[in-house]
Amino acid sequence: MCKFINKKSCFVSKQAKIGKNVVIYPNNTILGNTQIEDNCILWPNNVLIDCRIDQNTQIKSSFVTLSTIGKNCTIGPFANLREHNMVGNNCRVGDFVELKNCVLGDGTKASHMSYLGDVDIGTNCNIGAGVIFANYDGKQKHHSVVGDNVFVGCNCNIISPVNIADETFICAGTTLTQNTQPKDFVIGRMRESIKQRTQNI
Repeated sequence: MCKFINKKSCFVSKQAKIGKNVVIYPNNTILGNTQIEDNCILWPNNVLIDCRIDQNTQIKSSFVTLSTIGKNCTIGPFANLREHNMVGNNCRVGDFVELKNCVLGDGTKASHMSYLGDVDIGTNCNIGAGVIFANYDGKQKHHSVVGDNVFVGCNCNIISPVNIADETFICAGTTLTQNTQPKDFVIGRMRESIKQRTQNI
């Protein structure tokens, strides 16, 4: 049986299926054919629509629609999983991260303030804070592919379509427009210039 902390504050559709030992905190809305497997925790203030949540996953104050989330994942707080996402096992989708038509492989983490749209990302990757996959050129959407064990540093812009090979390391602040080869080291930023002020501002 699942456990509601305050059932009166929650809404669960008749089509939803909830497994054993699921804990549901106040102000959760579970709509459509949502399926929640055993031992999950829904912290307060989630909206789940037609999604599947696998075992031992926790979701915090997030919006998830038409998506599949694997085992042992942590979602949120304030994550937005729009339509058609597949999140693998042992993944982290953190605060203010938005996914749309995105695949995350097992063990991949996007922990802060990123947009991952129209992209397949492999296993054990790290997506830094402020990373944007620029998937729209003003006329059409483009798709990118990221391999396994890739590190994308903070504040990177990935201009789709690109293929990022396994074990690529992309330094913080880089704008990437080209495909990479395995184990490439990518840096695309100007070195800062620091000068003494000659007068007060």
